[in-house]
Amino acid sequence: MAVLAHGLNMIYPEENKDLADSVINSGGCLVTEYRPSEEPEKEHFIARNRIQAALSKGVIVVESEIAGGTMHTARYALQLGRKLGCMGYNRDVSDAKMNGNDLLVKEGKAVRLVDAEDMDEFCDSLLV
Repeated sequence: MAVLAHGLNMIYPEENKDLADSVINSGGCLVTEYRPSEEPEKEHFIARNRIQAALSKGVIVVESEIAGGTMHTARYALQLGRKLGCMGYNRDVSDAKMNGNDLLVKEGKAVRLVDAEDMDEFCDSLLV
């Protein structure tokens, strides 16, 4: 399932057309809360993140700055009681593109995911 931040009569950005086709051709679906002709707007992406979190048992943050858009999804996930995992490092590394990840883990809001074993454990915890 893919949640769109615009109407169903388009794919944005256009380079995601093959991805959308793949979702549909594999038995998935595209969903949106917007009218078919609604154009994508900045605030629509934040609203889409709310829906993504609501449809999930858990959310994995791959990479987010503290002010990054993915942090909206993380906040929605936490508000909805979803489990939250954040990709990270097994050592002290400073990476501005992952300072949102680090903050969520540091605040105890997310589990740090460093390797395949961590990922397996996190995914297994979603099945309970």
